[in-house]
Amino acid sequence: MKAELAAAETLPTSIDDARRFWERGAASAGPRKIWVYVGSAGWSPRDDVGAQILVHEAFHVLQMELAGAQAVSAGFDAVPAAGPVWLEEGTATYVAYKALAALSLVRFEEFRAHWISRVRQTTSPLRLRETRRGLFIEPYQISTLAVDFLVGTRSDARIVAYYEAIGRGEPWQAAFAAVFGKSVDTFYAEFEAYRAGL
Repeated sequence: MKAELAAAETLPTSIDDARRFWERGAASAGPRKIWVYVGSAGWSPRDDVGAQILVHEAFHVLQMELAGAQAVSAGFDAVPAAGPVWLEEGTATYVAYKALAALSLVRFEEFRAHWISRVRQTTSPLRLRETRRGLFIEPYQISTLAVDFLVGTRSDARIVAYYEAIGRGEPWQAAFAAVFGKSVDTFYAEFEAYRAGL
């Protein structure tokens, strides 16, 4: 499949990893490009599903532009220079649903309720999702709920400010504390207390 070869060459990843991804993955982002496989089990032509996938991947392109493509790349068991993988994926999904809600394609509160219901099904801490391997501990939705909690009532522009700080060369822990007003360890403790009360 051409998508497997293109993803393997560009990301970079192995052909086997690319093949496993495309078995169910509908889209992927690389520096200044997005691949969409509309034959995937993960793709749907419905406006809300297809648009969410596309905005999610477009936000990954923005992350790479702001932070640098190398900053968001790391091995399967390493935390990228741009910070935890839960933050990378959670912000992309969060921004996608915010965009769709702004267009009245979805109701954001319904998706928040869904994330909460999925997160109630696990007790594994968010901290374990700092790497790509850790991200796939179920449920995936914990990353997006964590971003929703992190941003709270503050401006979503903080997400962009975080990746801009990474692009200026700030270590991710320092950028996190400066932009979100707390250390990542403090956030982890606050998030775990929050989810325990859900």
